[in-house]
Amino acid sequence: MSRIVAAAFAVAVALPAFAQTPSPKSETVYQQKTILDMTDKDEEVVGDFPRGEGELIMLRSKVHHTSLVEIRASFRSEILKSAERY
Repeated sequence: MSRIVAAAFAVAVALPAFAQTPSPKSETVYQQKTILDMTDKDEEVVGDFPRGEGELIMLRSKVHHTSLVEIRASFRSEILKSAERY
């Protein structure tokens, strides 16, 4: 019974997808190149190159510190001390 209900539900959900009508294809054709004519003598194209205004701030370079942690070559003495406790 549950299989029939599940199949009916799947069919009910999938049916609206088949009811869609295909959209008409657009017949718009675009040119390969677009050319803008800016040769009018009455109008002048004015532009400005943006530049930063103000002062240049020099930053200090990063300081490299040496490590304060010493890496030991051997832990023998600590191992012997821990073995003597027991």
